[in-house]
Amino acid sequence: MICRKASFLLVALAMVAGGCHTFKPAAPKPIVFQCKLSKSEFLAKAKQLLEANRYTIDYINEDKGEIEADRVPKYIGIGENLIVKGPYVFNAVYNNGTVTIIVQTVHDRDGKPVATESHDERSEISDRQNFMPIVDGLRAACQ
Repeated sequence: MICRKASFLLVALAMVAGGCHTFKPAAPKPIVFQCKLSKSEFLAKAKQLLEANRYTIDYINEDKGEIEADRVPKYIGIGENLIVKGPYVFNAVYNNGTVTIIVQTVHDRDGKPVATESHDERSEISDRQNFMPIVDGLRAACQ
C-alpha cells in the first residue's frame, strides 16, 4: 500500500515537473478590419473606449499607431464556483488603414508575463464581454 502511494506521488511529481518544461504560450488570434479614420482619430477613439471599459492605458505610440492597455481580473461566483476571467491585455495597431487587435489573458511565469490564452470573436462569452464592446465600438467608428 505504501509503495502504491509512493509511486503515485512520484508519477504526480513527474507530471508537474514535465509540465513546466512543455508549457507553450498561447498563439495570438488577431482580429483584423479596415478603418477609414486617421491614425490619431483611431488612437483617440481606442483610448476613449478602453478607459470607458475599465482598462488602464499602458502605452500609446502615435508614430507607430499602437495602443496597449490592461484590465485586472474579473471574479465571477463565490466559493468553489469562483471563476477568474483575465487579467486581459488589449493591443491594437493601426497601419495604413488596417487595424489589428490582439487580446490575451496574461499571467506571471517565473517573473515574466506570459500569454496563457488569446481571444477573438469565437472565445467564450464570459471572455468576449470583457473586450468585444471595445472591438465593436472601434469597428463602428471605422466605417
